[in-house]
Amino acid sequence: MKISLVSILSMLILVSTIISQEFLPLDRQIVRLVFNGEYFAADSLLEAQIKADSNNPKYYALKAHAVFYTRYFDNTGMNRDSLVQLVLDYTQKALAVSEDLEETTEIKFYRGVALGYQSRINGIRREYWDAYWEARDSYNYMEDVLEENPEFYDAMIAPAVIDYFTAAQLTGWRRTLAWFLGMSGDRDKALEYFRTVAEKGTLFKPEAKFINAMLYRFFETDFAKATPYFESFLALYPENTFMQGQFRTLQLNQLIGDRGVAYLAAHIDSLRDPYGINNANVLNGLGYNFINNEDYETAVAIFQINIGLYPDVANGYDSLGESYMLLGNNQEAIRNYRIAFEKLDSDTTITEQFREFLRENIEDRLNQLTQS
Repeated sequence: MKISLVSILSMLILVSTIISQEFLPLDRQIVRLVFNGEYFAADSLLEAQIKADSNNPKYYALKAHAVFYTRYFDNTGMNRDSLVQLVLDYTQKALAVSEDLEETTEIKFYRGVALGYQSRINGIRREYWDAYWEARDSYNYMEDVLEENPEFYDAMIAPAVIDYFTAAQLTGWRRTLAWFLGMSGDRDKALEYFRTVAEKGTLFKPEAKFINAMLYRFFETDFAKATPYFESFLALYPENTFMQGQFRTLQLNQLIGDRGVAYLAAHIDSLRDPYGINNANVLNGLGYNFINNEDYETAVAIFQINIGLYPDVANGYDSLGESYMLLGNNQEAIRNYRIAFEKLDSDTTITEQFREFLRENIEDRLNQLTQS
């Protein structure tokens, strides 16, 4: 069959469009669905794109992105191990299909995205050697992208995650290993990158807003900086119940900071609805904010309120036991760990996997405390 020059040019234009159109309206719609907690709608669009063009790394990389964040934003019915494996499956596919493609700026970007998510997942799995190699390669790809196009702001996300995590979170031999692989970390650069993507990014702007909100709340503990990121995120994604809950907890944290934990105890009935205190996890998470800031007495008070509201939840006593242990009150720590252990079998609020995790943790703590 004779192929005309016009046909060849048409095919080349089609291929160029597939690879070089960085972010189509469809791509942004997929990300919007993910961050609004509509994973299955996003997944349907992703699967259609993958079926239509199985040799494009973009949608495999975006599939990994969607699966990674659905564990926060949507209840898919998949357990943690299944989600982790899916992320790895799609990052590996993105890398495999891109191997035979010319390493354009866009291809480097999607390889960097895939490697970044592989690194995060292998970090979760404690496969640190693989995680660090993948992080280094992701970092290098994204730095190449930014060198070729300094306005490709979405490429800043992966190096920002790597720089911040290395500089602010790694200690001991893990930090030494990262340094050995050429990653010393740069907290200030990471914060600047996150801020830039949140302001100027296209596809990953929602991710940057989410990261900034959570980072300033939990790691930087700067609620004043966290608040506008929560507000701007929820203005775009008002149906995201996870972020609604996180923001209410931040506001409750601020309330305790302003008025003291005694105010929470005295007004708990009137505060439950406005602050979404509708299960034991809300105050449990709040208590750990104060543990992370080494304010163990406030944590004890919060956990005591929590077990008063939810006396049949084993994890509440486990958390109270931990806060007493950190205060050095081993007698109360042992007492609460024993109550937690007794309530494990009848607790209907937890999964079997978490029940076994708690059981092992409580046994370890009780052995540690009774032998000291």
